[in-house]
Amino acid sequence: MATGDKYKHLIGSKFNRLTIQGEFIIKGKQIHTKVQCECGNIKYSPLGNVLKGRATSCGCFRKELSRNVLTTHGLYRCPEYHVWQNIKRRCYDKTNKNYSTYGGRGIRMYSKWINDFALFRKDVGAKPSKLHSLDRIKVNGNYTPKNCRWATQQEQCNNKRVNKIIFYKREKYTVAEFARKLNINYFSLYHRISNGWEVDDIVNTPIGGKIKKKD
Repeated sequence: MATGDKYKHLIGSKFNRLTIQGEFIIKGKQIHTKVQCECGNIKYSPLGNVLKGRATSCGCFRKELSRNVLTTHGLYRCPEYHVWQNIKRRCYDKTNKNYSTYGGRGIRMYSKWINDFALFRKDVGAKPSKLHSLDRIKVNGNYTPKNCRWATQQEQCNNKRVNKIIFYKREKYTVAEFARKLNINYFSLYHRISNGWEVDDIVNTPIGGKIKKKD
């Protein structure tokens, strides 16, 4: 008896959210069949999983359950939810403008956080204030429970992947500390350092100005 004939009587039968459409195909050691979900999506699923209840939908049920949990507790609106989303985008979405700095460098998110916002929020805690963002303690490390903390921009600047020690008048400063001493923007100072400016030129040249040529 052909495979299709053996299971033909199941066509039209509904199991949870899935209705068997037919087209029974052998893939490896399993029989796969075409099913249609209540939401309208059509996919191929192992027949055994459908019959035994291991496959209950096309995946929409899990998404709805997660959405309901988040909506019930108002978590869609909480700042930690947007942080969680943004981390995933810059780690895994190649179209994200920040992907090259994160996912492109091999930075990943703790696997148990990827599909579980509630666990992420439990591990990192509530965002202390609007001035805080999630920072990686080891800047070349992944987003994991032990490597993440809420930090202000000032704290994060001291933890930059490339941080240079500046010596000025027998004192030493990080880029962030020197920016505060000069009362200029951190990134303006960092840009000057990256372009090879001498310390005296940095101190004596107003923001937006150019280095004066020396005789």
